[in-house]
Amino acid sequence: MQSPDHQVNNPEKSGDNIAIFSKQLERFMESVREGFDNLKSEIHGDNAKLAENLNAKIQAENSRLDEQIESNNKRLSETLTKLFREENEKLRAEWSSKKGK
Repeated sequence: MQSPDHQVNNPEKSGDNIAIFSKQLERFMESVREGFDNLKSEIHGDNAKLAENLNAKIQAENSRLDEQIESNNKRLSETLTKLFREENEKLRAEWSSKKGK
């Protein structure tokens, strides 16, 4: 077995170790890049699904609010028409009673 000093001082072995380490580091970095690319794709997909879900919920809420506003407007219109007719009848009755005097 060679001593550690001999391994360090042996340029041929040292070069081999550097080449091996370099290849391992290159494979590791490629693996990290692939992992980040996969994560990026996954996040993009999740964001697209979230946007779809939020848009669907917003559209559903908008439809519900439109229906509610339409219903409220109809009730308000009916109430105002009823009040107007009642007030109109009172004024006519009052005018008729003054006219008859």
